[in-house]
Amino acid sequence: MKWKKFLVCMCALVGTFSVGYAYYSREMKAASVSTQYYRPGDVFERSNKNSFEMKGVEWKIIYTDNASGKGYIASENLGTKYSCNYNLAGEIYESEMQPCMTKVQGVYGSANTTEANGKFIEGMNTGTNLSILRLMTLPEYNAITSNETDNTAISNLTSIIDKSSNFWLDAYADNGIRVLFYFAHGGAVAGGVQYKHLVLGTSTASTLHTVMEINLPQKGIIKTITSDKTNITKPYNDAINNTNQTILNIDTTEGEGPYHFYIYDTNASGTGTYTTPSQYFSLNADSTQGTAKVDITNKLPVGDYYFKVRVVDESTNDRLYYDASNFANDPYRTKETGVIHVKIIKESPTIAFDDPTQTKKSIAQATSGWSETATATPNT
Repeated sequence: MKWKKFLVCMCALVGTFSVGYAYYSREMKAASVSTQYYRPGDVFERSNKNSFEMKGVEWKIIYTDNASGKGYIASENLGTKYSCNYNLAGEIYESEMQPCMTKVQGVYGSANTTEANGKFIEGMNTGTNLSILRLMTLPEYNAITSNETDNTAISNLTSIIDKSSNFWLDAYADNGIRVLFYFAHGGAVAGGVQYKHLVLGTSTASTLHTVMEINLPQKGIIKTITSDKTNITKPYNDAINNTNQTILNIDTTEGEGPYHFYIYDTNASGTGTYTTPSQYFSLNADSTQGTAKVDITNKLPVGDYYFKVRVVDESTNDRLYYDASNFANDPYRTKETGVIHVKIIKESPTIAFDDPTQTKKSIAQATSGWSETATATPNT
C-alpha cells in the first residue's frame, strides 16, 4: 500500500531504512482485510460512488455492525421502480402495503445484476440475506438512528429523489400501529411515545421503503500492478542479456492473495494471449507478497521484444470478490501492466592487432604483402 512507505520513513533511521521498509512491506502485504468493512457513505472501490445498482434499483448501506459483519441496505427508488407509490389522502394500511411487498420480493434471489458493485454484493449474498426483503423494524430503526439521535444514514437516502421521501417502519409496541419517518415534519407522538421526526402514516405521495440485511462487503481489492522499468535497451553482450538474469521487478498494491502472475509476449501495441507463456521471459513470483521478478529465459538475439505481466488476486474471500469458483468472472481481481519493451542492439566492434609492435614497415617495404593477426571485440 502506498502509505506504508510514509509510515516506515517516520519510524526508521536513514541507515536502516531499506531493511525496515522491506520487512514492513512484507508484513502489510500479508495483512488481512477482514476488519475493513464498508460503512454508510463510503465510496465503493469498484464504482467510485457511495451507492450501487442492484436489480435496476439504486441502494445504499444505511447501517453496519462490524462485530457481526452484517449490515442493512435500503433504496429510496424501490417503490417507484415497481409501481409501489400510493397516492392516498389517508393512512396507508398494511393491507395496501403487503401486495407491493410480495411483488417486489419476487424479483430478488437470482444473480442477474450487471453493475459492478451490485453484482458483487448480490453474488456475495444470493440465496441468503438478499432473499429477505421487508419493512424496517423499530429495533433496526433505533439502531440505525442511534436511538433517534443521529438520522444521517436515513437522510442520505434522499439524495436520489428528494427530501419528501418517506420511510415506512414495521409495526411497533403492542398496538400494531405503523409509523412513518417523514422528512417534512418534526417530532410527534406516535402510539403514545414521543418520536423525533415520526408522524402517523398520512401522506399524499408515500414511497414504500424496505430494507435487506446483507453480509457486509470489505475494502481492499487489488488496485495496481507496476513495473520498475518499461523500456530497456541493452547491447547484445551486456551481462544482463544472459540466462536467468533479472531485468525488472513487479509489485502490486493491496489485494489479499494468493496472487497468480502471468507473463506473455505481445506486439508493440500490446496484443497477445496471456494464457500463452512468453518464449523469452520467465517469472520468479511470490504469490503471498504479490511481487515478481522478470528473468531472461535464454540469451536474446538482437531485436525488439514486447510483453505484459498480468496478476490475478485468487483470494477466496467472498466479501472482497465474487465467484471463487471461476476467478475470471470478477474482472476486479485482475490487473495488468502496460507494454514492456526490451531492445537488444548490435555493438560496433573494435579491431586491434595482437602484437602492436610487430608492424614497423617503411613505405617501400609495405609495397609487398605480409600477414599478422588481429582480434575484434566483441567477437560474436
